[in-house]
Amino acid sequence: MFSERLGLVASGVGLALLLECAGCGQAAPTAGGQPGQVAAAKADAGKPNATPPTVAEAVKVLDLRTLPLVAGSENPGGRSVARLAYQAPSSPKAAYEFHQKQLVDAGWEIAPHESITEESGSGSFTRDGFTVTLQASQVAGGDKPATMVFASNLGNLTLSTLPKPPNAKVLYDMPASLAYVTPEGVAAVSLAIDKDLQAAGWETYGTAGDTRFYRKNAVRLLATTAAAPAQEGKTVVTYFTELLSAELPAPADAKAVQYSEPPVQLYVEYPGDLTAADNWYRESLGKLGWEPTLDHPTEQGFESFVIYRNKAGEMLEINFRPVDDFTRLTLKFTTAEEFAEMEKRWDEQKKKLEAERAAQPAE
Repeated sequence: MFSERLGLVASGVGLALLLECAGCGQAAPTAGGQPGQVAAAKADAGKPNATPPTVAEAVKVLDLRTLPLVAGSENPGGRSVARLAYQAPSSPKAAYEFHQKQLVDAGWEIAPHESITEESGSGSFTRDGFTVTLQASQVAGGDKPATMVFASNLGNLTLSTLPKPPNAKVLYDMPASLAYVTPEGVAAVSLAIDKDLQAAGWETYGTAGDTRFYRKNAVRLLATTAAAPAQEGKTVVTYFTELLSAELPAPADAKAVQYSEPPVQLYVEYPGDLTAADNWYRESLGKLGWEPTLDHPTEQGFESFVIYRNKAGEMLEINFRPVDDFTRLTLKFTTAEEFAEMEKRWDEQKKKLEAERAAQPAE
């Protein structure tokens, strides 16, 4: 899962630096989901932003679905508002500088520690409080130059506005990553942070090892809490954010939650039967403007499904599969543009079938 990998690599590399070096307060850990991705050394100056953006607000600043690709590239079918990954028929340097110019021309500022060589390019860009990371790396093999390009929007939340761990000091502060160190124990700190984040309106959104995920509007927050030998065994708390391309709710008591994009999907293990899961999402999605097309799930093999639409023309399909004492759900999000394209293909297929039937000789 691209989004899951993005967050885990970003926080994991930052934590690794904390564990390996004594002068971690001076380090610039990577961010944005790919090795070598360098974030800005210091957050943008200005008024702190404590309110994560909605998707609609983020799109006004940058929509990675509309970013022109390097000439000759195949359009990636799965790119989203907040993520872009594709292969360009050029050198890494040329591909990176192509997108670098796009961003700069659009008013984005190049953050410190940008790195460009013939074999790779990586850097961060800031605008209106948002941070976007960009990386271009060489694809091995092949007769012609090929480069993998990755871009990710990390949102515009000022992390210093989040709950501060008890008795903590700042270890480093960057646009989309902030670390604290505290002498308090890992378990106590983790519980305190979880309580404070939920009190501040952050929805729990799954776990992975020492990392807890939270969501508010269109931002997913990764909060990693672990003991760091390089910090004399003290507890290090790392906050990292990434923008989401859809605002999909998850129950607070879910057994498991996994978000991924592109394509935009949410996997949930609901602690109850299909009816309870269906009712929870009808109520939760209704508050967000989604309307179901049927008043009950439709059975299809071992699964059931419900289709939702909203005024923006977007579609959300929820698939349910009962398993023992819980229900597995997969939420599949489709943008209005993607749905329109689907309708176009359906219409073309329908016309083709009708033409074939009309061409058949009468019996």
